[in-house]
Amino acid sequence: MEIEFVLPGRVDVGLVLRPVRRGNADPTFQTDDRGLWYVTTTPEGAATMRLRYEFQGGDTQVACQFWGPGAQQAAGRVDGLVGGRDDTTGFQELLGLLREAPLPPEQAQLVSFVVQSWPKQGWRVPRSHNVWEATLAAVLEQKVTGKESKGAWRALAHEYGDQAPGPAPEGMKAPPTMAQVRVVPSWKWRSLAVDRPRSDALMRLVRTPELLSRLPELSAAEARRQFTAIPGIGDWTYAEVAQRALGDADAVSFGDYHLARLVIFTLTGRRDGTDEELAELLEPFRGQRYRAVRMFELHGAKPERRGPRMSVPAHRYGQS
Repeated sequence: MEIEFVLPGRVDVGLVLRPVRRGNADPTFQTDDRGLWYVTTTPEGAATMRLRYEFQGGDTQVACQFWGPGAQQAAGRVDGLVGGRDDTTGFQELLGLLREAPLPPEQAQLVSFVVQSWPKQGWRVPRSHNVWEATLAAVLEQKVTGKESKGAWRALAHEYGDQAPGPAPEGMKAPPTMAQVRVVPSWKWRSLAVDRPRSDALMRLVRTPELLSRLPELSAAEARRQFTAIPGIGDWTYAEVAQRALGDADAVSFGDYHLARLVIFTLTGRRDGTDEELAELLEPFRGQRYRAVRMFELHGAKPERRGPRMSVPAHRYGQS
């Protein structure tokens, strides 16, 4: 199955999909000099996508090929996945208003950074509709190092995910489905350094397919309320899912180990930023706060590391 479409403006599809990739060795995602490969799941089965894009005449031409039992559903989602359903009009209007607004110095500095950064990139908020896939990755990432979470994601895909359909590069796999995660034994979670609270949360989630399937149709406030009512799912996890699957332009990952520090360091040079400070600084962008934060993730000043990286702890099953 093949489709082509045009995204208005210069949209960097690789940049839009960067948060979907879980490390350079992610078996569900590969890039090459002609575009990217992405393997996903749908209610009909796995689908392999081959995406190519190029800038022509001020717009972005996207060509997509699909293979597998989920090809038709993946094709129906692909424009949202690459940011085609993301309307930036309101954000651009807000930037215009905030340029002239009387704001406290640090808020004004943040606004200035976002105003200057926004034209530099072709990023949009993706809307994949695949809540389960984003949720599985987010729960694996709760309160652990990136090395641990990416390793668990790779191992689960390799051992439990379906083979990538079609002519995908060797070694590509689909993320495991709810049914496939349901049968992961307790000892396997321990071997993957996934502690009891996270594996328990995943076991609760695989019993809520109806809720996860309807989240994309709910308002952002209602999606957050229903999703975070599941034990083990908090605001950070909701934000991580909403940024990838729901197209929520206001979902900020408060509680993230690095985010507040990154924003505050970029603005002030301080290394001790807090979520409370970040929330106050972002208030002028309410409704569009994730867009503002993403400019810092893409263009912010990364503080130099002091000391060794965080070590991977030796997990004991049943302990957090």
